[in-house]
Amino acid sequence: MNKIEKVLLDNSRTMHGSVLGFGSLDEKLLSEIDKNQNITTFTVLSDLNYTGGEGKKRGPSKKISYRKIRKKFRKQNIQYIIASYDDLHGYHRRFISDSLYLAEYSVVLFVKNEDIDIDIIKKRYARYHQKCDVISCRDGVVFKITKKDYKKNRIRDTFYLFINFVSDGINFIGDLFVV
Repeated sequence: MNKIEKVLLDNSRTMHGSVLGFGSLDEKLLSEIDKNQNITTFTVLSDLNYTGGEGKKRGPSKKISYRKIRKKFRKQNIQYIIASYDDLHGYHRRFISDSLYLAEYSVVLFVKNEDIDIDIIKKRYARYHQKCDVISCRDGVVFKITKKDYKKNRIRDTFYLFINFVSDGINFIGDLFVV
């Protein structure tokens, strides 16, 4: 089994165009993206401050409300998204539909926390009929979602958001009764 870091580095070498990052990303991954000549822009949305250094592709991290992500990035051509699912507090329900809406080619999502249910993430991406490869690592799990034949549908997204809300509510109530 590989480490998450190695899988992310392998995926970052094949990326091109513009890349959007969510959460805390390793310094090795950021330097590998800076070295990649095919990546034109790289934007990090995080609480941490990543300094630009000599690489002109990334600047300081931006703080944008999760509700405004679609509005802010819809006109930009984003080919790839790299995200840490652990750092998306309060945005788990909405992230799946937003990532498919924004990314043109694929989404790379990594989970280091064992408390997060991997089957739920895989099932939520399978609703949109997207190919979801699960790569198990020593220190977590990496999801590589290859986007194909995705049609933007606001009604479907709202319906799935409502189902996710109800499902999370039922799980929360079930956890209260168990404890």
